Amino acid sequence: DKRSSLTIVTPNYLGKCVALYDFEATKEGQLSFKKDGQFNILERNDQWWKVEHNGNTGYVPSNYMREEHVI
Repeated sequence: DKRSSLTIVTPNYLGKCVALYDFEATKEGQLSFKKDGQFNILERNDQWWKVEHNGNTGYVPSNYMREEHVI
């Protein structure tokens, strides 16, 4: 009796955020984005947050983001 098992991996996001402005990456590891883009927060630092957007990860300036509070 062979049964397949499905493992669902849920990413460990700290929250969600939305871009307040456009941003063009200037260094490796940064992520370019457009205003109103939606992101999953992976890490929070004072000035830079590591986020995921459309399968890409990178750092974005935290002052360009508005954190969304999910109920």
